[in-house]
Amino acid sequence: MKIIENDGSFTYSAIRPVIFNKEVNWIVTPNPSEGIFNLALQSSIGEVITIKVMDVSGRIIQQQSVKASGFLQKITIDLQNNSFAKGLYLLEASTGDNKQSFKLLKQ
Repeated sequence: MKIIENDGSFTYSAIRPVIFNKEVNWIVTPNPSEGIFNLALQSSIGEVITIKVMDVSGRIIQQQSVKASGFLQKITIDLQNNSFAKGLYLLEASTGDNKQSFKLLKQ
């Protein structure tokens, strides 16, 4: 919002995210993929999003933490490297009290 003062000067108000519903569906697309997966999620501003990718034996092969913006976010999971074999992986994403798991299929 633009705020105009009596002297003609102006400022803009801060942008604040609004989460209307805590039940935003977290999704991974495309799945299956040749190695690039996108996790779309929304969480409260400042919360830490922890992402772990595990192989079929349960060994963590990738891990990252991202601060939530309060807006819908897209986090890219890159398994394109030849060191990641084709097959099934498990993606675990958690923030606060919300934890979700996804099966990823690399073709």
